[in-house]
Amino acid sequence: MKQLFCCVKHMFAPKKTRYSRTTRTWSELHAPRSSHNIMKSWKNRLMEGMRHQDFANQVALYGSHRTVKDYLCNALGQACMGLMFPLLTILVSQICGCDSAGQFSMAFVVASVFQFIALFGVRTFQVSDVSEQDSFAAYQLQRILTCIIMAVISWVYLTLRHDSELMSSLLISLMTFKLIDSLADVYEGRLQQCDKLYLAGISQAIRCGGACFVFMLVLILFRDVQTATRALALFAGVSFVIITYPLAKFETPKSRGWEAIELSELFYECFPAFLGQFLFALIDTSPKFIMEAILDYQQQLYFNALYFPAMAIVLVAALVYKPQLMKLSMLWTQSDNTKRFDTQTFIIATSIIGITVLMAFIMWNWGATLNGILYGVSFKHLQLEQLGMVIAGGLSACIDFFFQLLTIIRKQANAFTSYLISFGFVIICSLICITTLHFSGAVGSYVGAMILLCMLLCLQYVHARKTIQQH
Repeated sequence: MKQLFCCVKHMFAPKKTRYSRTTRTWSELHAPRSSHNIMKSWKNRLMEGMRHQDFANQVALYGSHRTVKDYLCNALGQACMGLMFPLLTILVSQICGCDSAGQFSMAFVVASVFQFIALFGVRTFQVSDVSEQDSFAAYQLQRILTCIIMAVISWVYLTLRHDSELMSSLLISLMTFKLIDSLADVYEGRLQQCDKLYLAGISQAIRCGGACFVFMLVLILFRDVQTATRALALFAGVSFVIITYPLAKFETPKSRGWEAIELSELFYECFPAFLGQFLFALIDTSPKFIMEAILDYQQQLYFNALYFPAMAIVLVAALVYKPQLMKLSMLWTQSDNTKRFDTQTFIIATSIIGITVLMAFIMWNWGATLNGILYGVSFKHLQLEQLGMVIAGGLSACIDFFFQLLTIIRKQANAFTSYLISFGFVIICSLICITTLHFSGAVGSYVGAMILLCMLLCLQYVHARKTIQQH
């Protein structure tokens, strides 16, 4: 909490910036820095923007090129986002029981899959658009449209499921949260595009960290997971309105108007990325969907408990390479010598392998004991399955990294075949293995799918690089 407070304090404390749209007043340059005045200062900025009915033309107070802050604040935001799923699942398990925790975790997984529709694979494309060939206004409108599409498809899905009242309520609330999170992502992407990733990290930390705190508080007070999940979605909406949206408008240059050709280009160029990432989400969750039809919800809790260390690997790896995406894009587009690009790629890939080995050592020795303490049930009979999931987590991190590289070199369409083959494999393998081997079959099919997809994407990337060099 102290670290989060310090980051928020730096966000609201006025600093010199590389550009300014209006002249600062003396009071803005000498604003007090106590916690009370931090909130008061931000409130005054909001009121000023509302009074003029224009956030975009207000003064920008925070500078770019803050590398250390970028890493620290982005890590904080990613940690708050990544810890939501495991932390809230553990809390529901302890207070409401394993069955409720299984339903909550399944609802969270479903909402996360549908979020890929709203995100549409645009974030990396937006961040790597260093010359701003497409206006931010086009990115905003495109994200609003994809959020509407997500909402419509989610409604159809919920209508067809015919779930219990609890499951339907959880799905609606968590899909609403993911919808708001997706809308916020385009504004945080704008901050990163303008080399202010630390502000994007703080915005994400407030939304996700605050939503977790509200969820825990409501769950402890009312012991009702439905009420707590609704509070989670409500807080996300409030934080978007008073933090994320105005912050992006205050701290980035005003965008030119959008053009129809830009909008169509974003849908066209990012469709392969969306399709690839959506297929990856289906590959990642197919064993869970098939488990839901065959096994009870307690098995969902076991699967997700083993999955969380794998998710931690993906999260930590993302902290290593996502702040480097803009740098990698500049090395690729603005440098004739690609050796630095390849060196940076090799270092990141090696780091992912190192993170996976370390996590495997920890979970092999202490994973069963730790999970038993957290969830209140024994995991000693699942040690091999835990090791398999950790390996799958390392492969998943490599998969995402290779896909980001393909997006940077604008060959993301090449990944579609790899995702399609792996999707077919995981469906067939999961149906056979879960029916015969039950829980162990779900883990085995997931690991097998990650191995296959990682190999295929690695080959696709190597082939794309050779093709580009030949031309």
